[in-house]
Amino acid sequence: MELTSKERILRTLQFMESDRIPCSPFVFDAWFGLAPKDYADRLVEHTDIMVAVRPGSKAETWIGGVPHNISKRFSTPDGNIREVIHTPKGDLTATIKPTGDHIDWYVEHLFKTPEDVEKFLSIPYKPLDPPMENFYKWESYIGTQGLVLGEISNPFYCPAYYFGTEENLIQTFSNKELITSLLDALVIRACDVIRNASKLGVKVWRIIGAEYASPRVLPPHFFKDIIVKYDKQLVDTIHECGGIAYMHMHDKMMDVIDDIIEIGPDALDPLEAPPLGDVDLKVVKERLGDKMCLVGNIDDMNVLSRASKEEVERLSLECIEAAGRGGGYILGGTASGLFMPKTVDNFIVMAEVCKRVKP
Repeated sequence: MELTSKERILRTLQFMESDRIPCSPFVFDAWFGLAPKDYADRLVEHTDIMVAVRPGSKAETWIGGVPHNISKRFSTPDGNIREVIHTPKGDLTATIKPTGDHIDWYVEHLFKTPEDVEKFLSIPYKPLDPPMENFYKWESYIGTQGLVLGEISNPFYCPAYYFGTEENLIQTFSNKELITSLLDALVIRACDVIRNASKLGVKVWRIIGAEYASPRVLPPHFFKDIIVKYDKQLVDTIHECGGIAYMHMHDKMMDVIDDIIEIGPDALDPLEAPPLGDVDLKVVKERLGDKMCLVGNIDDMNVLSRASKEEVERLSLECIEAAGRGGGYILGGTASGLFMPKTVDNFIVMAEVCKRVKP
């Protein structure tokens, strides 16, 4: 049988028979506006690409269906962006430095004190009617040449984003009750987005944010309280909607692999090897078996951006040998979404390997 890239990915995610192992670079929609068009087109044509698209901004997910009335952004004379959110208990303010790519940096975070969380929670909540135009645009562009996923941030992503990583960890240690109250509110809102966008066509959901509580930054027992408790609700909601739950987690994960199993996603990426991660792909395949599809393992930024064709072929074959038997493996990178021309060339090398190797 000869499958389209979309069919190949979907069948592999569900442990169904496929014609070959997919090779799926993970790309953010914003990258296409930055990359040379010929490279973007080559990636779509020659690989089984996956693209993550949010049905609504982070603020729309976290605040709900009223952000246009209370959340404003405007440019400042020094070239930065000022963000203001009006709440019943006073304004929240932040300063953002644009970088020219798909990531902007907060130089002043929205949350600075515990009182700012209380301000945020004072905003009346109304479920979001997800804006789907961007999602539909990318589905039309990618077509059957890949898969477009809806992206949703887990609840712990919000305080990490609004406090900043360091202050969020301090608050999680010293003011866990407050952080928990925020997460309790946010998981309801994220589940509402999943339900509403699923009705409008999102079938596969990529959940991000777990690495903000990885064993490198928090003791493993925190993972159960602030990740498992909430991400499992997201996964359960996706399944209730008939969808596929795809969990993304950078950094080390072996100390919390049983917790990830408890969360219950259908797929897991990017499975980072040492030194950035701690994943031995063969060991993870033995642990997870047919519990979830495995995606990734070859470093986008430190390997694929500079490695020779021969090295990429060798690494690809090693990954397929370690995790490809029995299905449920997608050859890929580490989901940086930051692809240099050399990275694109090497993903195409990986795709050629997949075409030669029988599943």
